[in-house]
Amino acid sequence: MPSFTDRELCRAQIMGGIVLGLSLLMGITGAACLEFEFGAPEYITCLRNMGWSMLILSCLWTSLATWKRLTG
Repeated sequence: MPSFTDRELCRAQIMGGIVLGLSLLMGITGAACLEFEFGAPEYITCLRNMGWSMLILSCLWTSLATWKRLTG
C-alpha cells in the first residue's frame, strides 16, 4: 500500500472541499434553472446531474483522505 505524507493528505482534503463546494453550486444551479424553466432542459439536466455526481465523488475523496490522515 502506498504511503502518503501528511502534507499530501492535507492537500487532498482541501481539493476535496473545493470540489465539494463547486459541485454543490452546480447541482443547486441546475435544480433552480429546471425549477424556473431557464435555459435548454438538456444542458441544465446535465449540469444538475454532473453536480450531484461530483458531490458524491468529492465526499468520498475527502472522507478517504481524512480517514487515511487520522489512521496513518
